[in-house]
Amino acid sequence: MKKILRKLLYQVCIFADVFLKDKNARILMYHSHRMSQVFFNVSENDLKWQLSYLKNNGYQFVTMAQLVSKIKNKDSLQNMIAISYDDGHKDFLDIFNSLYSPMKIPVTLFWPTRMPDNILVTSNKVVCELINKNDISILTQNPYFELGSHSCTHKELTHIGENDRKNEIQISKMDIE
Repeated sequence: MKKILRKLLYQVCIFADVFLKDKNARILMYHSHRMSQVFFNVSENDLKWQLSYLKNNGYQFVTMAQLVSKIKNKDSLQNMIAISYDDGHKDFLDIFNSLYSPMKIPVTLFWPTRMPDNILVTSNKVVCELINKNDISILTQNPYFELGSHSCTHKELTHIGENDRKNEIQISKMDIE
């Protein structure tokens, strides 16, 4: 049932996008494509369909940094799409190398830089393997990859003190430079 509702939601969003064209950019955010228990999971087949739809309908793919720059410069945002990934699940490597890079679609990954053993346990107790620093060093050589600051250890920033929150953010930013 959950799978059917998700597909229906995607179709409604595309229908709305086609008929309610506006001048705003779109940001698509994903976590994983192989772990159905992970929030914002979209199957690889659905992702391929989405990317084909967007390419075939004249959308321009940009990184998050490019999108921010366009917003600051008050450039047109019509038909702009920024694709982002949260957390850096291990399956991102395969998806990036098999889909995004060959299709020349830029992607921004927000990666927690200091996760113990590169493992993330989600709020619903799903254990997820994350990419590591070696993977990041390889990815950053690709012109279609952008690394963004997430945090250091994926703490819920609204549940920690101000100093810890600042440290999580500042150290993460230094780690990705």
